[in-house]
Amino acid sequence: MSKYSGKPSMVNRSNTELFSKLSNVDAMRERFEQIPDDVKAQAGQLRFEDNRLIIVTPQAGEIAFAIKSAKEPEQIVYSAEHSPVPLNLVVDLKPVSENSTEVTTSIDVELPMMLRPLVGPQMQKAADKLAEVISQLNA
Repeated sequence: MSKYSGKPSMVNRSNTELFSKLSNVDAMRERFEQIPDDVKAQAGQLRFEDNRLIIVTPQAGEIAFAIKSAKEPEQIVYSAEHSPVPLNLVVDLKPVSENSTEVTTSIDVELPMMLRPLVGPQMQKAADKLAEVISQLNA
């Protein structure tokens, strides 16, 4: 598997509070509906349905993610459903202080070697954007 790690971002919430929010798709939906439209536009096309996070991309269309595993309060792994290749979004939560958490996101994807140069840069952008969206959703 290829791994694309996003830039770490700081969120002014405890890791347990952040874990609770990120492991609950309904809570994410509620928070996403409250953020300003300009921030939503930066996040791209996201939907929340049936305990799944759905990302719409021009390159791959709709990709639905469901929680595959969760290690409270440090990691949540979302796995793509019906993806042509195995794909996981991993969110690592590292407490920095009582009310501050470092969030690191990564995308683990099984890509054929010849596709890595073409798809890799897009995966890296997505990993960076995911961390940014998480910090904006929880600001």
